Amino acid sequence: MSIRYSLHYFLYFSDTERFFAPHLSSMSTHTLRSFFLQCTLLLLSITCFVSYAVAQQHDTAYIDQQIARIRTLKYDDPQHALRLNDTLLKVARSINNPKRISICYASFGTIYDDLGKFDSAFQCYDSAMAISIRCGFKKGVANIHNNKALIYTKMGRMEDALSSHLKAMSYRQQMNDTAAVASSLGNIGLIYNNLKQNKKAIENITECIRVKKLMHEPEEKLARWYNSLAIAYDDDGQDSIAFIYYTTAIKISEAAKDEYNLGFVYGNLGTYYQEHKQYALSLLYMTKAYNLLKDKDEPDPLAINTCAIASLLNELGRHKEAIPYALQSLKLSTELQSFDYRSKAHKVLAEAYALTGNGALAAENLVDALVLKDSMYNKNTADAIAAMEAKYKNEIKEKQIKALQQQNEIRQLTINANEASIAKSRYLIALLAIAIIGVGVVFYITISRMKVRQKLRLAQEKEAQQKEGIAAVIQAQEYERERIARELHDSVCQQLGAVRIGLQQPTGIITTALTMLDNVTTEVRNISYQMLPVTLQQYGLAPALSELVRHTFAHTSIAAVFEDLGAIVPNNEQLKLTLYRVAQELLSNALKHSGATNVNMQLYNLRNNLVLVVEDDGKGISDATKRAGMGLLNIRTRVQQVNGELTMEKSTESGLRTVIKIPLAS
Repeated sequence: MSIRYSLHYFLYFSDTERFFAPHLSSMSTHTLRSFFLQCTLLLLSITCFVSYAVAQQHDTAYIDQQIARIRTLKYDDPQHALRLNDTLLKVARSINNPKRISICYASFGTIYDDLGKFDSAFQCYDSAMAISIRCGFKKGVANIHNNKALIYTKMGRMEDALSSHLKAMSYRQQMNDTAAVASSLGNIGLIYNNLKQNKKAIENITECIRVKKLMHEPEEKLARWYNSLAIAYDDDGQDSIAFIYYTTAIKISEAAKDEYNLGFVYGNLGTYYQEHKQYALSLLYMTKAYNLLKDKDEPDPLAINTCAIASLLNELGRHKEAIPYALQSLKLSTELQSFDYRSKAHKVLAEAYALTGNGALAAENLVDALVLKDSMYNKNTADAIAAMEAKYKNEIKEKQIKALQQQNEIRQLTINANEASIAKSRYLIALLAIAIIGVGVVFYITISRMKVRQKLRLAQEKEAQQKEGIAAVIQAQEYERERIARELHDSVCQQLGAVRIGLQQPTGIITTALTMLDNVTTEVRNISYQMLPVTLQQYGLAPALSELVRHTFAHTSIAAVFEDLGAIVPNNEQLKLTLYRVAQELLSNALKHSGATNVNMQLYNLRNNLVLVVEDDGKGISDATKRAGMGLLNIRTRVQQVNGELTMEKSTESGLRTVIKIPLAS
């Protein structure tokens, strides 16, 4: 009921006092007024409560929607994800929703985790944990323990990871969340495997698979657990069973086209073959794993894979080839802040350098490996001591809190006894104060929410205006080109044709003039083709790009190739024209400035993206040109207009590789 209706009823009751008079004749006028005042205040309080509940429900839904968006945004634009998450945290605080505040802090933790900032991630998780425990949000507590365990695993702190996974499973069991319990069982099995407790690893992973099968989970989602079970059996010396699970995981992952999990299984199968001295098969599968994982935004598995390849190459006596892989593993493990991975990479490097005659670097890497091992030991010891001290301090604090609670209970009993003797008039004053506070709270929340939304709306409008401005400029250019193309074709070419007919006389001079006119006509037609590619409109993007490559380098010594790798191009004229113009600019740059002898263009789909790659073996491009070149600025503007991503990197020692990635709708 709105405030307007509440006041309406109050006036109705006041004006019809005589209607109630026969029934309330025994009440005094003062009593009646008190009764009506209480009714009005009660209705006002109910109105405030309902308004507050509706506003909170709306903001809660908005927070949940944006948190889901952040889960994907953090991979492509982590800084944008951090800014959006900060705004959501302010909204959650404005409606005083502890559960959503906890979720926002946990979301910060996942973003920092992906950025490799583990200290910041732990701080955010600790804040989320404290709030979740206070408000009884068990699911949040379980998820935070699980996320912390994943970071501990990356850092090589397996005991801490096991402890956090066990805590997460305990909360999930309390909530009877069967699916989450199954995942915890699998994660615990992985930790036991890292700790070389293979029997426990097999037991937990097998139970995980059993529960997931009872829940009818799809086979493709079980592939990673079959892989984990194979590792456990392999480490336990049960080779034949391990091989069965490896091949099962590969079969399922290949059928599901799950490249990420397939990379894991290939790498593990490579290790399996290495242990059985089948080095050719080992190197084959490790290389397959590397090719699948190298383009993924997951440094953790790639760090393990490159270290394994380097170790295998050392074992095969190919020490020079091992060094680049070991250096890549060292770089990735340093970014991950993993002492364990870094120590192994340094050890492999030391062996490779020693056997290639570089004793100084071998000694340096061996020392680094030993120092990292000591650091891991000292850190684990310090953490254990800190945990014992924290436990002792918590026990003392709990005793103090219990004593204070007892004192507070005694004081509360005294206060309650005194309040019983306070006059009834205090009740009306308190009720009125509650109503006023309620109205103030609703007003404050409404204003705060409006300010936050206004900031978001202004930012979105500003971004939209910028995009519209760029779109207008590009669209105006395209319209102008189309108009010029039609005028050249329909007017100039026709006039030149008429001149040719009029000049068809059997004299040498006229023949020369005709030849020149033919050349002019051909040139004008070429210009018309460049301004408005007919092939693009009639046959699509891939044929148009193929024709563009052929025409651009037709009269040069440059070897140019276009490869259509089965690309599926959406029926979007702006997208096709944008990619065509970008390709036109890139090929023009390669022809005029690169000094290349070979140019290769590819068009294909990758993970719901349309990808255009242009690569040459020329002299490359400087950083200054990347920042200030007008041609490159034009390319960036066009790519941004279709929400694309532009990357320029060295293709060879001196060449240039340009990659345009355009996201497609699901």
